[in-house]
Amino acid sequence: ERMDEAFEEHDQWVNPKLAAPPSHYATTQCWVTLGADRAPLLAREVTGIGSLLWASDYPHHEGTYPHSQATVSRIFAGLSAAEVQAVVHDNGAALYGLAA
Repeated sequence: ERMDEAFEEHDQWVNPKLAAPPSHYATTQCWVTLGADRAPLLAREVTGIGSLLWASDYPHHEGTYPHSQATVSRIFAGLSAAEVQAVVHDNGAALYGLAA
């Protein structure tokens, strides 16, 4: 939101000009991977759900394994089934061009 505000307020000073506000690029060209943190999910009203990817980081010890199921239950609490499906599967499949 702040980048979009600056984009509009300081347009006369910036060269080259962006074709769209920064939020457009953040939501169409950036992906966020989350493990055990809810923050990206809680910010989905601003960022959208389409660029979020869940990862267990298996088999690394800093990942969620062997507590992945409990972690998923905790961090996805309150999200719709469609949002969970998007983050744990559909978004990654779309990003990597895999069959859904």
